[in-house]
Amino acid sequence: MSSMVLESSRLGKFFNPVLFVLEYPAAVILKHFEQRLFESAMTLIMLSEWALIYLSPRSIEESAFRYMLHTVSATTICWTFFTIGLLRFVALVLNGHWMPWGAIARMVGALIGALTWAQWCAALFILYDAKGLAISPGVPVYGILALFEIVSLYRALDGALAAANGVGEDGKDNP
Repeated sequence: MSSMVLESSRLGKFFNPVLFVLEYPAAVILKHFEQRLFESAMTLIMLSEWALIYLSPRSIEESAFRYMLHTVSATTICWTFFTIGLLRFVALVLNGHWMPWGAIARMVGALIGALTWAQWCAALFILYDAKGLAISPGVPVYGILALFEIVSLYRALDGALAAANGVGEDGKDNP
C-alpha cells in the first residue's frame, strides 16, 4: 500500500509512522541496489542456503541433490555458499567505492553462482533422467539462474573495464 492511500483512510494515522520508519531505509536500499537487484537476490539465496545446510545438513542429504554428495560434502557446499554469499554482499555494499576490486569480487561471485546453479540444474536433470521419472520443474529454474549469473558476470566485467579506463558508472571520465 502506498502512503497516499493510507493517508486518506482511517488507518492512515496508525500506519503513517510505520511507513515513515520503513520508507526511508527501503528507498536507500533500493537506490543503492537498483542496478544490482538480481545479484542481491542471488546473494540472499546463497546466504539462505548456507544457513539451511549449516543448521540442517540432512536437508541436502534427503533432497534431490543427495547424489551430489558423492563428489562434494555437505560441509563444502555449505561453506562455499557462505564464502561466496559474503563476498558478494561486501562487493554489493561497497558498490562503486572499491573499484576495480568490487567488480572483480562481483565477477567471481557470478562465475561461481553460474557454475553452482548449472551443477544443480544438471543434478536434477540427471537424477530424474536416470530414474526414468519426469524431469523436475527445478531444471529450467536453475538453468535460468545460471544464465542470468553469466549476464551479471558480464556486467561486472564491463564495470571493471570501465574503472580501469577511468570511466565512472555515469559514463563520465574520472580524474
